Amino acid sequence: MERDLGFDTIADISYVGRHALHQQFQGDLNQAPAGTAQQFGTNGVNAHRPYAGYAAITEVYQGDTAFYQGLQIDVNHRYSRNLGFGVAYTFAHSQDCGSFQKNFLPDFLNTKGLCGNADYDVRQVLAINSVYHIPFHSGSRLVNEALGGCSSHRPISSRRERPSA
Repeated sequence: MERDLGFDTIADISYVGRHALHQQFQGDLNQAPAGTAQQFGTNGVNAHRPYAGYAAITEVYQGDTAFYQGLQIDVNHRYSRNLGFGVAYTFAHSQDCGSFQKNFLPDFLNTKGLCGNADYDVRQVLAINSVYHIPFHSGSRLVNEALGGCSSHRPISSRRERPSA
């Protein structure tokens, strides 16, 4: 939703959502039942694997999911007296069941056991920018073409990530 606030200022509020399907993850196809190492010790695990005589059999699957939801607020003031500025704020949340393909599922029989906050989850982002158009006037067209139209940009950014466990 975009609104003109007057004074050459525009505000834009957006909801962004994404649901990703069929992302890759990997796991041990020859995984012993959960709790085997605690019950029989690490030396007894191989005796309880589905494919006896083999250790881990790594397989890559397409079945992971990811979710992103975010509220984005953007306010921009257009050029007046050679100055423009903007403020953008995002409040978002990302969840998945393993942020990268190389994530190895600890329990291949329970793929949802790894679901939760994504490794790349950034909850809040604030960005402030300004642009100043440097006025330049010369009697020479060549000098105006070479040096005219310059501007100075000043971006400032801050982000707040999710609390680490």
